[in-house]
Amino acid sequence: MNNEINLVSGKNLNLEKQVQRLKNFRILAIVSLLVVALIAVFFFVVTFFLPLQSVKNQQSQTLQGISQLHAKLVEYDLVSDRLSAISAIIAQRQPYPVVIHKIFDRLPSDLTVKEINVEQNILDITAEGTSLLSMNKFINNFKDLADSNKNLSNIKVKSLQYDQSLLDYTLTLEVNITN
Repeated sequence: MNNEINLVSGKNLNLEKQVQRLKNFRILAIVSLLVVALIAVFFFVVTFFLPLQSVKNQQSQTLQGISQLHAKLVEYDLVSDRLSAISAIIAQRQPYPVVIHKIFDRLPSDLTVKEINVEQNILDITAEGTSLLSMNKFINNFKDLADSNKNLSNIKVKSLQYDQSLLDYTLTLEVNITN
């Protein structure tokens, strides 16, 4: 017998490959059809159970919330800007309250301050009392304060007056205030 005889022709193998391809394309087409159908059903269910009006309401609520947050953010930025400007102004401010507080701490108890005037870094302070000893003590205390404080310099006695009708003395001092 002859083992080399081929009874099956090559055309049948090619036909089988084409049939297999056709099966594969048919399966792919059916799967694609099912996927498209499932997507269509999904969108139908979503639009049916999630009404368009509720989505629009949620959208408008979200936009309203965003606009309110934007207004708060603008307000926050405005306040922050004002605070930084105020801080810059305070940093440049002369130390008048500190200096005046130190002066009042050293004021003798029987003297009263009649007037304080600050113009262009010059402090004028007018004190009244019935005793020249208290006036002397105030001047010495003021001098000691100027010696210990770098913000005070150039102390001058502008006036010393005596009022006979009231029986009291009035002393006016002038001092330069520096940073």
